This record gives sequence, C-alpha cells and structure tokens, in this order.
Amino acid sequence: MQSKKSGWYAIFSVSLGSILLLGTGAVMAYSSTTGTVVQKQPSSPPQPQTNLPNTQTPPTGQPKQPTTPVTKSPVTSPAAVNGDYRLLALGDSLTRGTGDETGLGYVGNVTTELQKLTKNKIIVSNLGVNGMKSPELLQYVNSPEVQQDIRSANLITITIGGNDLSQGVGSVTSPDPQVAKKTRDTYLASLDQTVATIRSLNPNSAILFIGLYNPFLLQGSAAETATQILQDWNQQTVHALGKYPNTLFVPTEDLFAWDGTRLLSADMFHPNAKGYKWIADRILQDIL
Repeated sequence: MQSKKSGWYAIFSVSLGSILLLGTGAVMAYSSTTGTVVQKQPSSPPQPQTNLPNTQTPPTGQPKQPTTPVTKSPVTSPAAVNGDYRLLALGDSLTRGTGDETGLGYVGNVTTELQKLTKNKIIVSNLGVNGMKSPELLQYVNSPEVQQDIRSANLITITIGGNDLSQGVGSVTSPDPQVAKKTRDTYLASLDQTVATIRSLNPNSAILFIGLYNPFLLQGSAAETATQILQDWNQQTVHALGKYPNTLFVPTEDLFAWDGTRLLSADMFHPNAKGYKWIADRILQDIL
C-alpha cells in the first residue's frame, strides 16, 4: 500500500436509495449432475449500485505471498471425503459473484478446482445476497433452511462486513473513526454470534472468511484515517475468528493493492472475472 495513496478496504454499496435485503426464505434450485453448482438464491436480488471510480494505474502481476498472515487450520479436501462434498457459501455480493462477467465468481472458480480432486459430486449452495450486512447474515443463519445446509456442509465460506463499513463511517471520503468504531463493534458482535451459531450446528466443517479489499483510493489525511480504520477492522476480525477451531481468515487486500483497477468490474467496486479468480486461488491455497 502506498503512503500517499491508501486504499479504503471495503466492498461498498453506495446508494441514496434503499437496498432490498431479502429474508431468510430462498428459492431452492437443485441439480444432480456431477460437479454442477447447486444454487440456492433469493428471488429478485437487488442490483449492484453505482460506485466511485478508482483512478490508480497499478503494476501488473500477482504477488506470490499474502501480506496479511493467514491463520492455518486443516481443511478437509474432497479427496478425503467418501461421497458428495458440500460447499456452503454465505454472505454479500462477493459471495454472489456480482461483477464477474463470466458468472462464476469465486465460488464457481473454487468449485471447478475442487471437482478435479474427486469423482464424486461437489454440491454447492450459494446463498450470497447483494447488500447484506452482518446483522442480516446472523438472521440468515438462524433460519431453518440455511441451518440444514450448515449441518451438512464440508466447507463454509463467508464474505461480510463491506456494507456495514461503507454505510457506517460517517462519510466515505472523510471517514470518522468514532463512528467507524461503533459500526465495527456492532459488526463484531454479529459476526461472533454468526460463527458461534455455525459452530454449534457443525463443529467440524472448515470456515473460510474472506477479508475486505481496496476498491478505490483516497488521498491525504482521509487516506491515512481510512487505512487505520480498515487495518483495525481486519485485525479485529482475525481476533474474533481466532477463538473458533478450524476457522481461517483469508486476506485479499494485497491482491487488489497489487493489481488495483485491473481486478475490478465496470462498477469499480466488485471484482471482475480475473479478480474473482485471484480470490479463488487464495482460498484454494488452504485447501489444495
């Protein structure tokens, strides 16, 4: 990260209008073919919002090592599972794959690689909801339908927090640390209850939490404040997850700091196909 231009690490959903958050009911669409993603998606999802541009021209190439330490825990490979391997993806628009022109998202990319490890089916439930915040995710995991998926999952991925942060710092261009702290504390409380609920239902499945990244740039004192807020946010998330076994924090901010706008979609906030592929590759480091 550059000292004069720092990233505001978050997945933003910037809008003056309201964001429709869907309830716990989901339209279940199943497929029984080998390697087919089994989608469980809410009906009529909100559309991605228009966001601020990132004008940085980044260097090319992908860093070989993450800049944020990853807490290592064993993740069960599909090769070690007798029968079908079930992946449950929870969270916001990142889980849904918003911005990927191929439609795969990180979930689809991960599924493709997992299928190479087994002749059995990879059964995927993608429950990503655009605009979701941490309190809504907590409600979501307490619904009977989602709890059924949690109990049977071999691997659970989560993306959450970007919408909390983007709408809870006072101003995107001039963030307020005190306002951000209140937002962070609410987020951490919801996250803790969410992971605790998942663990009570499924004590063995690995949980991979995908961290926030930098979608655009700020300058001067606003950039410094934003950097401090985001570093604290990610560090506190790592700390919150640390008390739960077999739960990993997967950093992504270094990927986007390295390749910047080249990993972003047309809305300049969500990843494009390449960005999601890089996120998937980072996730797969803990599986393969």
